[in-house]
Amino acid sequence: MTRLQSEWQRLYLPRTPLDAVMAPGDTRLIDPLGCVRAMVLALARPANWAALSVVWQAVQAELSLPAPAIAISGVDGYELW
Repeated sequence: MTRLQSEWQRLYLPRTPLDAVMAPGDTRLIDPLGCVRAMVLALARPANWAALSVVWQAVQAELSLPAPAIAISGVDGYELW
């Protein structure tokens, strides 16, 4: 498994009880039961990193989820995945 594949697995496909209904290697972000396996939060310009960083930290501290990936665009702002 490449680093990209392992990070994709870590961030977007965490192990859950729903894995029993997913085929091995299935990378869809919505499972057969309609449950979402990933979400994105986008802030358009001017994006406020101070506000977004609070959400980034809370996802980890309060929800015990992996650190969200951060996408930055000079045109569109920030996205947390």
